[in-house]
Amino acid sequence: MHIHQHPLSIFKSSISFIFYFVLLALSINNFFNFNWLLNPFMLVGGSVLIILFNFLTYYYAYFILSQDKITLYRGIFFKQITTIPFKNIQAIQRRQAWYLIPFKITAITIENNTQHEGSIELNFIKDKFAKQLEVARHQAQQTTNNKAIILYPNNNQSVAKTSKFKYQISNDELLTYAITSLGIFPLMGVIGSFYDHFDIILTNKIFNNITNKLPVIAGVFSFFLIFLLACVLFLFKTFTRYYKFSIGRKKHTVKIEQGLFQRNTTHFNLKNVQAINLEQSLLRRFFNLYTINVLLATNTRDDVDNSSNLVLMPVISGRKLAKFFQEVLPEIDYQKIEPQKNTVYWRFFNLYLWYLIWLPSLFFLWQAKFHLLTIGLILLDLIFIIVHAYISNKDLAIEQQIDQLNIMTNTLLTKNIYLIPYRHIQELGQFESILLTGSSYSNLWIDVRNQNSLQRIKLHYLPRKIIHKIQQDFINTIDYH
Repeated sequence: MHIHQHPLSIFKSSISFIFYFVLLALSINNFFNFNWLLNPFMLVGGSVLIILFNFLTYYYAYFILSQDKITLYRGIFFKQITTIPFKNIQAIQRRQAWYLIPFKITAITIENNTQHEGSIELNFIKDKFAKQLEVARHQAQQTTNNKAIILYPNNNQSVAKTSKFKYQISNDELLTYAITSLGIFPLMGVIGSFYDHFDIILTNKIFNNITNKLPVIAGVFSFFLIFLLACVLFLFKTFTRYYKFSIGRKKHTVKIEQGLFQRNTTHFNLKNVQAINLEQSLLRRFFNLYTINVLLATNTRDDVDNSSNLVLMPVISGRKLAKFFQEVLPEIDYQKIEPQKNTVYWRFFNLYLWYLIWLPSLFFLWQAKFHLLTIGLILLDLIFIIVHAYISNKDLAIEQQIDQLNIMTNTLLTKNIYLIPYRHIQELGQFESILLTGSSYSNLWIDVRNQNSLQRIKLHYLPRKIIHKIQQDFINTIDYH
């Protein structure tokens, strides 16, 4: 059953919006003398549109209670569907203002494990529906508490065989990791090879004498000198951070040591592993190399100024991944994800066209007669969009196992593979623009706990039947555990 908030929510939000609308009209009229804004027809028309908008917001916002979860729907033009298992809800708070008591309306706040976008608030819910939510959550959690929790469902035999493991990174591997982490350094090297041709790329009018040419040459030289120095400092920082990087495992505890000037040691229990991320930058694609990151349910990170992910293995060949998981992470069922034949290239191309938003700033270059340079920058942007759309389409893949979801996606030319046990998914939901309404594709988000917050993984343009299958497997896993 679709449960909406009380219609009083339309009245309250409309009153607030109309008040600010009239206040804005008065302010604009005072500053710019736009008398037409205070025309009665304009004010009445704007108020009617506000009421209509709030009614549509009310109509398309509702939730559904089932035996083990609550599903929230919202959005007019950009629809969102959020699924929260009752086992992930930490608390449900109720508050009731004095003026809502006669209408038997209450406001509830749902505190879940993730809190990616803050608490979920439903401000105009009938008392009977709030009680239904509390009862349903209580019953679901009672059922969960009566079931045995299996921490390592896939590894009863494999853990016994691999209770100990030891590895230390070599200097060659550390150098490879540092160089392949430079990102766009090779691209800048290619651009630098055109240094001798700047007088062709730029207009010759600027170089009509040596006095005008020297400042430009000095600026270009300074840029590449600073860039080269930044690359050297990055290599040095990477080398000192991961110097003598080592991994040790003893039963269910993993120990990581790293650092030259400051030696850091990290211990974590494998039961706190929420998911594994295999990251492959653009440079590492050419050598089939990956970085293995681990998402933990504890506040442990690589070091204080690094990202929230904990690096488990800085660099490893794709051919050695299966053996590494067998020896170090048998709890995670690793299988190579094969690329799938996707046909959503043009959808990704349209999505990434927003990268052209900065092009109007090139108008000043064009006005300064840097015509070839302006055209070159536009072509580079278009090439990036085309390549990004191609790789995003190629890197989109899903593999569903009995109790684990393996996904492959792309972010800014970096391939990311996530291995996520269903029991560690905190939330999942759909989001889509009005352009996808009625199509066979939609977008999916998956929330997994990482440190003291979560990591949201977004997948664009998945077939709706696959999204439905993922939701069903997620629900079935909740029922099983």
